[in-house]
Amino acid sequence: MTFDWTDYLHLARQLAARTEEWPEAALRSAISRSYYGAFCGARNHLRDKENQRIPPGAAAHAKVRDVFEKSRDEPRKEIAFYLDTLRRSRNRADYDDTFPDLRTSAAAACELADAILARLAAL
Repeated sequence: MTFDWTDYLHLARQLAARTEEWPEAALRSAISRSYYGAFCGARNHLRDKENQRIPPGAAAHAKVRDVFEKSRDEPRKEIAFYLDTLRRSRNRADYDDTFPDLRTSAAAACELADAILARLAAL
């Protein structure tokens, strides 16, 4: 069975909403899952619908952003910008010891992931 990467976004929303236990870990995880839900959706779109060759591993992140960024189509450029914004937030959530405004950032991450998936669906 193929994994539905949008399930990560559903999980992210739940993590961002329920933070009774381990609130910081839940919010950081929500940001990370939002990114991966959107990134994998974008990667799979390029691979499956546009027959793009996407390298494995870490190189895939830059490749996916670059393909969308080099487009002349504004919604595709927005996908690249939103992915990069989400990636930066995910890096902070995963690696930085302090992360001010974490709750706001988690909500914004879910919204950006939604925006990416909506633009992908419209392509």
